[in-house]
Amino acid sequence: MDVRTFGLSILVIVAISVSAAGLVYYITTAREEPATTSEELSSSKKFYIVPTSWTFAIYDENFNRVDRIEVSKGDIVVLVMLPEPFVPKELHEGIEQEYIEKATSTSAMTKEEYEELHEKAEETLGRELYGIEYLPHGVAIKGYEEIVNVDLSSGYPAVVVFKADKVGAFDIYCSVFCGFGHSQMVLDSAFIVKG
Repeated sequence: MDVRTFGLSILVIVAISVSAAGLVYYITTAREEPATTSEELSSSKKFYIVPTSWTFAIYDENFNRVDRIEVSKGDIVVLVMLPEPFVPKELHEGIEQEYIEKATSTSAMTKEEYEELHEKAEETLGRELYGIEYLPHGVAIKGYEEIVNVDLSSGYPAVVVFKADKVGAFDIYCSVFCGFGHSQMVLDSAFIVKG
């Protein structure tokens, strides 16, 4: 399955589960915002976040790769977070290799050293500590942690729906310790809310 087909499949699953089931999502913030209606969900801004061993990849609602999420204050945002077991291996490895190539061009580490550290982390953290075959990750947005702070170590996708109510540029980061590279799993100013 190619990346575009995969993305469209996910989009259809999310759309069907949200609209056909007639789900009403409640936004939980400190200010007790009103419930999100089906009508608001249909005009929402949808994005996919895919964590890998070293970084995140962000996709828009048509599963086109984007550098950041940009919305306006008041927009309803739907974030679909896809952990490693739920993503085609080719897509996951492609994102990972892209990051390693970029990192080794500005680092003293070689590609082989990165890959060796990844294998050790998978063995010690994934298999021995968590009992899973991949590295655990979480997704959080600095400044929105009370809403977006999801642990994906179960291996299942997560969907978070919320109203963008704070203007600014916010970092997306890994909120679950994932071994070497955890401190580097930050996308600076990757969630932008315009006033």
